[in-house]
Amino acid sequence: MILRPTIPVRIGAPVPKGFNDFDHETGLSDMLLAFLFAPSLDHWILGAGPGFLLPTSTEDALGRRQWGAGPAVVVGYKTKKFSAIVFPNYIWGFADRGDQNETPDASFLTLQYAFNWNLPNAWQIGINNTASYDHQASSGNQWNVPIGPFVSKTVRFGRMPVKFQLAAEYSVVSQDDFGQRGQVKFSATPVIPGLIQDPIFGSR
Repeated sequence: MILRPTIPVRIGAPVPKGFNDFDHETGLSDMLLAFLFAPSLDHWILGAGPGFLLPTSTEDALGRRQWGAGPAVVVGYKTKKFSAIVFPNYIWGFADRGDQNETPDASFLTLQYAFNWNLPNAWQIGINNTASYDHQASSGNQWNVPIGPFVSKTVRFGRMPVKFQLAAEYSVVSQDDFGQRGQVKFSATPVIPGLIQDPIFGSR
């Protein structure tokens, strides 16, 4: 099983108030949590399962204020030198948090596409971007498709490996109204050992 949580923290995120007028919000955004059931294969990464939207945002403008669920799939290939994956996750909203009764039901796609090249001493370079599609948005505001490189380094804190990554990306397709064009991202990802040591399907 692959457990993949996404916990976004937004710092100074621009929130439009009117024409050329923005507030800047800082806080926790909504969490996406995917449970993928994957057989143990030599090189291929194949998995499918449910994904969930958890309304964890600390500010109204940073989240959808709604619960949601939908399918998640991962397809990839890995060797000692590189790995490549595509990870789509579609979410439909089904209930608000109780404080946002007029929120339209969510209907959106996140599509992660990544290529990682392994270097000596636990360094990596490559691309790791996530496109998004919002079915509820108006025409011209539905897609955001970023592309850009990253560099990462995995270090150990005691027995826990942590991957630190710095990335820059530019959106080749963005929303017409207040669309995001470019950003710099920093992430820290702990590498947690699998809870199930023996594979349920397939072999090691």
